[in-house]
Amino acid sequence: MRFSPDGQYILAQEDFRITVLTQRPFRALFRIPAEGPSPAEFTPDSRQIVFVSSAASLELASSTSLAQVERWSIADRTRIGFAEIRLHGCDSKGLSPDGLVLACVDFDGTLRLLDVASGETIFEKKRFGKPIVLWVEDQWRDPLDLFPRHELGDPGSAKIDFSPDGRFFLALPYDADGSAFAFDLTARRPIALSRHVRGLIMWHDFAFVAPGHLVISQVRIGPSRVTATLIAFPSGRVLSKTKIPPGPVFRAADARFVLVRPCGPFPRRLDSDWEHVKKTGACELRTGQLTLSRTPALDVFGGHFVAESATGEIGLYERGKPAAIATVSLDAH
Repeated sequence: MRFSPDGQYILAQEDFRITVLTQRPFRALFRIPAEGPSPAEFTPDSRQIVFVSSAASLELASSTSLAQVERWSIADRTRIGFAEIRLHGCDSKGLSPDGLVLACVDFDGTLRLLDVASGETIFEKKRFGKPIVLWVEDQWRDPLDLFPRHELGDPGSAKIDFSPDGRFFLALPYDADGSAFAFDLTARRPIALSRHVRGLIMWHDFAFVAPGHLVISQVRIGPSRVTATLIAFPSGRVLSKTKIPPGPVFRAADARFVLVRPCGPFPRRLDSDWEHVKKTGACELRTGQLTLSRTPALDVFGGHFVAESATGEIGLYERGKPAAIATVSLDAH
């Protein structure tokens, strides 16, 4: 679920389609067919929708593929932009909210920022993460065998995020030796992060909640509440601190909130499957007040939030009230 920046529209995203709804009246407007898309985003002006479809494999042995970037007009209900970008072993990727820049972390640990219109590399950082090292018992392995015997390092498991205005990019590899990397897309140059900011980000999760505002939180086993720190980016000046449930954090449409998904204390055993924790929380950064959904689909804007019900319907709610103002069944449209 995703509100538009102006609160007028809502995205309900599934595995093979994206439904665009209006808030007033609360109804489905049109659908976008999309196979395994990345999380779709409204552009900052709320007029368009951008996303990356599942990349089509070109060469299995070399992991070469095409990322398909689509841009749709809400007013015209049509696709107005399409670009195919050739990738080499990209396992972790993200698209800026304006749809202009694609970030990709390759299997060899290289981080690339790519211009969507031209496909050209804006910036490349080698050794961003550890490369995947394959070890096999046999001296020869069929190149179509996609399941290596052993893996060391996982550069694809990287946290990457763009600020909602598309200016800043921040990435952190999930390995012990990695360090945060930041880039100013307007000035087209890397940002030298202070030791203080790097220390805050390391071993934590983060999300841009507004242009120049970054939330840093803990993802850990144990307590029901952890401290979330809101800082000015890239200076690192602390703006506020509040208690939120532990879990990965994501940007909400309303900059006063941060989404925690999945939400709540994780199992105490490291080998336990915490994917069963399906709840999502929208936490107000000033007060710590929590709006909770028992499904992964939730977003908040002003005094309202949208969430998926257990029956699959999409409901529009007033914050603090359990009953939906209106509901929409996506299967009925």
